[in-house]
Amino acid sequence: MVTATDFSEFAIEANLHSPEASGVDFSLHDLRTPLKFSAASFDVVYARLSLHYFPDSITRDVFWEIHRVLRPAGKVFFVCRSTDDVLFGQGEEIGPDLFRSDGQIRHFFSQEYTKDVLSAEGLFAVDSLVLRDELVYGSHASVVQCLAERSRD
Repeated sequence: MVTATDFSEFAIEANLHSPEASGVDFSLHDLRTPLKFSAASFDVVYARLSLHYFPDSITRDVFWEIHRVLRPAGKVFFVCRSTDDVLFGQGEEIGPDLFRSDGQIRHFFSQEYTKDVLSAEGLFAVDSLVLRDELVYGSHASVVQCLAERSRD
């Protein structure tokens, strides 16, 4: 079983009716609030370009929630825009590596920040952490790509 969450009703509706949606349970959720899943519910959490929209304190809360819903030795794989991205520094700086531009907030991750957030209080051990370039919405972007394992309590 695959569970997919998004904060956008439009995205949920659009994906609900796609042929690839078979076997996927879609759920509307805002990551600024606790996940509505029981502890140790998942083997894997995958997040592509969804964790870099929050200030540091909320980002850390999100990773605590990911830790909570993962089973021991569960994996988190995520991709976030990096501090090497062409959009880094554009708009109003509202925090460290955090910018508001065109009504959107983006928190750009460095490798050091990623390691710090994941290792805080022993939440995760990093398996792989790379900076890479890829196409994001048709434009070149620099991203941090990370695979980490949940610590065993």
